[in-house]
Amino acid sequence: MLKFKIYKDTSVIGGCFDDEFGEYSNLLFKDFILGKKIAVVSNITLKELKQAPENVSYEQLTRENFDALVTGELTHYAIWLEKELITLIGGYFLGNSPKCKDFTRLFLRRDGLTFQDKIEIVKAMVPLFAVAAAPVDWNSLLRRVEEFKAFRNAFSHGFDASTGEGLNIVIEVVTRSGKEKQINVNPKTHRELMAEAEQLLADLRAARKAVNS
Repeated sequence: MLKFKIYKDTSVIGGCFDDEFGEYSNLLFKDFILGKKIAVVSNITLKELKQAPENVSYEQLTRENFDALVTGELTHYAIWLEKELITLIGGYFLGNSPKCKDFTRLFLRRDGLTFQDKIEIVKAMVPLFAVAAAPVDWNSLLRRVEEFKAFRNAFSHGFDASTGEGLNIVIEVVTRSGKEKQINVNPKTHRELMAEAEQLLADLRAARKAVNS
């Protein structure tokens, strides 16, 4: 089935919390989550989102808006983490070469090369830059990236098992081994997760700079 790529900016994201456009904006994000459409985000939009106020009062949101915001924030951190891996791989092998941009576009951003594929590439690279990145525990760092990716994927592919109208979201997923697992998210746990994600992004960026410097 043909999937449309939708280029979205901050106005589309902000529409999720607007009385007039909220219904349609949230339906669009549900299509992104279900994989019916592909979200395309520019670097400018990512920069604007990074500069957005942090004091979001989750408790004042409706359940639908809280769900959309959680999914959106998880997705954007996943994008930022993946971008750090792309920059690490391209920078290590080609540095500031003019060919790095083409290599990144044709290989690292190629459709079909997944986030997990890039993690595996970096895992294989670790012995190559062990000396330059001696202070970094790459195994632990990449495991944290995988754990965050798995949490984010649960919101894309899991089953919403929530009950009631409160802000407690329950997602059920089935692991590769066939075990059922539940993930619970509420305003408190999501704040904690976002703080951990911000620290993870900072740690990965610092580790990448240590290797590519």
